[in-house]
Amino acid sequence: MTQTKGQGAGNLFENIPENLEDLRLTVKEAAKYVNESPGVVRNWLRELKSYIPTMQGDNGYHYFDQRALERLMLIRQLNRD
Repeated sequence: MTQTKGQGAGNLFENIPENLEDLRLTVKEAAKYVNESPGVVRNWLRELKSYIPTMQGDNGYHYFDQRALERLMLIRQLNRD
């Protein structure tokens, strides 16, 4: 079963800001976008920290923008091949 980018996201992007630079997703939301579990995304963050450009909030949470989501999609593709 192959899914295209964002297919598994469902209604996740209904309220996308008009300026994609303002897009900020949590680990759970980013995991849903790339069709992986949050635990897998957290493992990628731990193992590939320097390759995934996340922003860290004051609360310690990682937030993903469009660039980081594209990087997650690439990592997922390389991991599955």
